[in-house]
Amino acid sequence: MMGINTSKNPMNFPDAEKKGGYKLASLLKENTVNPGDTIIIEQYITGYGAYSGFKLVSYISNKVFDENKSFLYAGFIPPSEKNNNKLQWGNEKLRFTNDGVTVLPASMRIDGWPRPESTFDMESGTNKIVTEMALLNAPFVYKLKTLKNARPGVKYMVFYLTFFNGSEWICEESKVEFKINNTFERYNTTLSILAALALFVTILHDGVAPLFDAFHEVAKLIASLKK
Repeated sequence: MMGINTSKNPMNFPDAEKKGGYKLASLLKENTVNPGDTIIIEQYITGYGAYSGFKLVSYISNKVFDENKSFLYAGFIPPSEKNNNKLQWGNEKLRFTNDGVTVLPASMRIDGWPRPESTFDMESGTNKIVTEMALLNAPFVYKLKTLKNARPGVKYMVFYLTFFNGSEWICEESKVEFKINNTFERYNTTLSILAALALFVTILHDGVAPLFDAFHEVAKLIASLKK
């Protein structure tokens, strides 16, 4: 793993003191789930330059998560003998509610730095910062369990990253969409197999003519499950 920058400044790449620019990168492991499944989102902060620290806020379109089983994992795990002296993410486990959460990302201070920092160079001479890296985990990991009775359809979560870039306040938006299957979509593969078997048995037993009745019954079943 890259070593932590231990020079006198957290960021040392040319023009590091100029106005900063940062964005959220949100990675959704699976964008289509069944009610009761867990949605996993990994988030990074990418960019470079001056900043005042970060504020991360999330909002949700619908109340679809089980608040007792939904969490956000964030924060630094400092290097120690327990983790082979490697810096890692995932020290804090925060309850995630259907109203969203507001997070002030953890800071870290190395001897000689003027103040604690939320992000910093991971190696002298490069502008690869710690919030761009997966250190055992992503900087922010959301494990959100959907309710078993969650209404199907497309849902979305909106994340806002706010910081002062040395000249003005900036607020960047990142939107994540996912879909919760309805009953038909959840059992679509099983229904297709059963329908094919039913038609095959009908052909063997009665010939081709009764197929029209079989198609009609299958259509009615599918229509009822879509409701």
